[in-house]
Amino acid sequence: MKKRLFPFVFICVLFCAVLCGCTRYELTEFFALDTFVTITAEKPNGDVLKKAEKLVKDYEDKLSVTKDGSEIKRLNESGTLTLSEEVAALMKLSLSACERTDGALDITVYPLVKAWGFTVGEKKVPSSEELSSLLPLVGYENVTVTGNAFTLENGTELDLGAVAKGYITDKLVKLFKENDVKNALISLGGNVYVAGKYGGRDWNVGIKSPFGDGKAFCGVKLSDKAVVTSGQYQRFFEENGKVYGHIIDPATGVPVDNEFSSVTVIGENGFWCDALSTALFVMGKDKALEFYGEHGDFDFILIMKDGSVAISEGIKDAFSLADENTPLTVIKRSDKN
Repeated sequence: MKKRLFPFVFICVLFCAVLCGCTRYELTEFFALDTFVTITAEKPNGDVLKKAEKLVKDYEDKLSVTKDGSEIKRLNESGTLTLSEEVAALMKLSLSACERTDGALDITVYPLVKAWGFTVGEKKVPSSEELSSLLPLVGYENVTVTGNAFTLENGTELDLGAVAKGYITDKLVKLFKENDVKNALISLGGNVYVAGKYGGRDWNVGIKSPFGDGKAFCGVKLSDKAVVTSGQYQRFFEENGKVYGHIIDPATGVPVDNEFSSVTVIGENGFWCDALSTALFVMGKDKALEFYGEHGDFDFILIMKDGSVAISEGIKDAFSLADENTPLTVIKRSDKN
């Protein structure tokens, strides 16, 4: 664990934090969940950061789709398993997210993810015949639940990668509250939570440009909010001149290729922000805005491939662009109802 003054943070999502004198923060950094984890807290009591690191790694041991002994891997291998209370709770919440998004988020997409090589093996473009054979295995309706016992029908396999980091973030927030940590920053790759204030002001969270220049594309000032970004630029490969990203459309079996370069969802609950960032990316612009009109319990930043941006009205006063000439549209929920 390191101690240092904390005037600036640069991680997967960029943090343009304000200078705040000599306030003392403590920082822990480690690799877990296939990403670099950064957790920072102002004047934490005792061993709370050690507890936070243990919490993350314990959940990884339970939820990893590739780690021997994890509950999810054991369920995939056996086809039926009674899960622990906390993993069963996450599974039930995940299935409700699949239903809420009408399958745009689908935790049974793992056979397709494997076929493209994004989790194990060499990345490659599967044949159309292989994809056709795998598509019947995908569908959250293939998961049956009796208490905490889960059964996977028809050779279905699970991957909680689209929701696990958000769920774990919520658990870290709960841990901090229980230990009277009011001001903190949690980053699990593209999953971020900013708690309280930094130097007496809201955290200024910069969203990384999806266009490969390593700069912040835009920023938003927030407190006590989760910020989750999804985009194909994060994990991808190129074959025969075409780029394929890691976000797979459960309906077609191929990587999503639509108007979006990145989708950022902002809200109080890390799990739902994580789930929705993937689901909205899969939906595409029209369906994503329709979903926002119907639900509206979140905010968003949509960066398009043409460099334009659309944001929800709830963050317009806190939002800023790195380049003021960037085309910007503010979406009112009432216009989409």
